[in-house]
Amino acid sequence: MTTSNGTPSPATLQSAPQRLAHWLFHHFRSWRALAFLAVITVLTFVSVRFNVALGEIMASDALTRELFPVGFGSLDIAALLLASWLTIRGAPFLRKAIAWSWFSYLLCLSIWAAMSFTLSSDARLAQSGYELMKDAKIRALQQAEAEVETAQRNYDDTKKFKQLRKAELLHAQEYRDGLIKDVEQLNNENPHVSMAIYYRVSALLHNHYDIDIDPEDLSSV
Repeated sequence: MTTSNGTPSPATLQSAPQRLAHWLFHHFRSWRALAFLAVITVLTFVSVRFNVALGEIMASDALTRELFPVGFGSLDIAALLLASWLTIRGAPFLRKAIAWSWFSYLLCLSIWAAMSFTLSSDARLAQSGYELMKDAKIRALQQAEAEVETAQRNYDDTKKFKQLRKAELLHAQEYRDGLIKDVEQLNNENPHVSMAIYYRVSALLHNHYDIDIDPEDLSSV
């Protein structure tokens, strides 16, 4: 059995590949549909890449470096699959309402992730000088740690001039502790770039709605 334009009727299509081919032919025989599909594909790729990059920025250890990019990147894929399912399949009202709610939630998370990545990039550019200073302090701290270990060994191994070795050890420890405080101060003055959106939203809430909420608390929310 065929339709009026000569294509097979869906009722005669038995296998899944045949039904898929018929669906693709029916919906994408217009160049406009193909153009829409190409644009959606490109935008989805860009958005997924945003989310993956944000996950890489926010990761703090081996586990989060593995899970965050995959989890954030899956937001757009899940939203796209839900949107496709809602478009193609008919469903009871309650099921559609739940699906639309999840789609809206995933879409909001995806937009938030894109905003977060954009503000993180701006913050990274603004903090480029701070990053150079912090890297220099960290290298100096690593060297100071090695000097403390050397001074500790000299103090433990010496039998004579114990007071002199102790003074050298205390001086090395004092210098190291000073560098640790410098690094902590730099971290406090320049929060991690992944927190940029929370500081921005916190400021907007305070300036426009008189709502005071700490960026760390906002991040938890």
